[in-house]
Amino acid sequence: MYIYTALTIIGILVVALVFYPWVFTWTPLVSERATDNFLTLIVFTCIAVPVFMFVMVFGFYSLWAFRQRRRPEHDGPPILASRNVIIAWVAITTTHAAVLFFWGLIFLGRADAAPPPQLSQLQVDVTAEQWQFNFTYPQYGNAQSVILELPLNRPVYFTITSVDVVHSFSVPALGFKEDAVPGIFTHIRTTPTSLGTYPLRCFELCGVYHTYMEAPVHIVDTPTFTAWVNSLPNHGYPWGINGAGAPNGAPPPPNSAGSSMVPAGATAASLFSAPTANIRRAF
Repeated sequence: MYIYTALTIIGILVVALVFYPWVFTWTPLVSERATDNFLTLIVFTCIAVPVFMFVMVFGFYSLWAFRQRRRPEHDGPPILASRNVIIAWVAITTTHAAVLFFWGLIFLGRADAAPPPQLSQLQVDVTAEQWQFNFTYPQYGNAQSVILELPLNRPVYFTITSVDVVHSFSVPALGFKEDAVPGIFTHIRTTPTSLGTYPLRCFELCGVYHTYMEAPVHIVDTPTFTAWVNSLPNHGYPWGINGAGAPNGAPPPPNSAGSSMVPAGATAASLFSAPTANIRRAF
């Protein structure tokens, strides 16, 4: 029991003091949602350490204490369970499960909570296609881009769909990953809290050029965002919630530099046979 207790304490310290800072270097956390995700990862890992150590310590102890050189010829003596052991086992496991359950409820409530009324929520429609993301800003005349730009400290509500296959819309720095499914609209909220440029990627295998399905996410101050979004073109058809996505043959919108992730006029079908060199990044 002393060995188990010591190893459990050491394991929790390693998670909190070594694993936590190391994982934090993987990607910046630039939203409350991302911070909550990371904290949940650490807490759940710390809770899992005693369970892992229990299995390992008493498993190896059993291998050593009850080892036999040959197959036993008789059954071992019957073992009667102690009432105190049963009570302790039920109490510990119930508490363990209750902590996980209520932590999950609190986290889910925070993640899905609507922003305060005084904060103007930005709506962004996300339409995925092979192999790029298209962004529409309904509050700004359906302005469209293949670059995602967001204002600092303003809540964002994404409405997400796809026109061809299942994709995954994910910005790790903002702490979310949501599927883009044809014919279905999914939703997710976040609030950027730090200026900078961060990667957006598709995390669902979606075809031969899946690895190129990425875009930059620029988090800027409000005047910069307003000037940028007002300079975007409107292609005359909605890609988002009103139009259920662009048709497969529709051309992608240009970004601010006038280029796109796929050659002009290309469709998803023609790109299946295109060489890799034809796929150009949007940044």
